[in-house]
Amino acid sequence: MRRNLVVGSLVITVVFAYVSVWFYKSLALSEAVLTREDQQYYEGCHSIFEKISSSVSIPASPISSTGKAMFCELRISFLMKKYLYVTIYGVTDLEQQNVVSKILQQNSPDNLLVKLVIFEKENWKKSSSGDVSRGDEKKILERWIDR
Repeated sequence: MRRNLVVGSLVITVVFAYVSVWFYKSLALSEAVLTREDQQYYEGCHSIFEKISSSVSIPASPISSTGKAMFCELRISFLMKKYLYVTIYGVTDLEQQNVVSKILQQNSPDNLLVKLVIFEKENWKKSSSGDVSRGDEKKILERWIDR
């Protein structure tokens, strides 16, 4: 009886964890839980972004650490697999989008999928209290890239 209770509790815990991840679709990993390997992925984003910036015109962003409207996050999928989530704004030309995809494919880590999402432009909204947040943004490309 006690064994069934332990097994049942374990099953419920695992199911809850998967449902939580599925509900949020993916979790961005915070700096506090990054392993050394995870940190290398983030550092790799910066070198990839330099290559993208030298090949494609990326508009400026007021909040990006690179100064460009490009962002990179390490996320966890529903199956608890890590992947890079790359968001770029303002690359509306299909040929330029393909250049970005090719650079990501050639330069991303071997064992990591990349999800590329391109939006038409950044949309910043300022509230009456002075807070700034993202408004509605038009997604123009969403693509998984495998090496």
